[in-house]
Amino acid sequence: MEDAEVPAAFPCETRIAPAESAWLHPSYGRTSTWVGAAIQSPGIDVDAAWQEAQRACVAVGGRPHSGKWHTLEAAELRGLYPRWAGFTALRTELDPGGLFGSPAIDRILGRV
Repeated sequence: MEDAEVPAAFPCETRIAPAESAWLHPSYGRTSTWVGAAIQSPGIDVDAAWQEAQRACVAVGGRPHSGKWHTLEAAELRGLYPRWAGFTALRTELDPGGLFGSPAIDRILGRV
């Protein structure tokens, strides 16, 4: 963030979580540090700040929380999750017609 053109005028919280076994969990296979940021300062370009924070986290191998806002799509997420291919194969097997898809799910997980 220090190299960004966006002023870091927002509070951040961090916490550490143990490794998880769920394939698409952000902490899959590793202890992880969680970073949360709340951009609240007037005059801050919120979209630019979020993009920069996301870029910085992904650059060091960060994985977004599936329940939190992010702009990454399936093609980008594929490289962040070691078991992505296994999940995709299982998803296709269990939902071959994509019945449980939606525009949001298809953006994040790809189309079946």
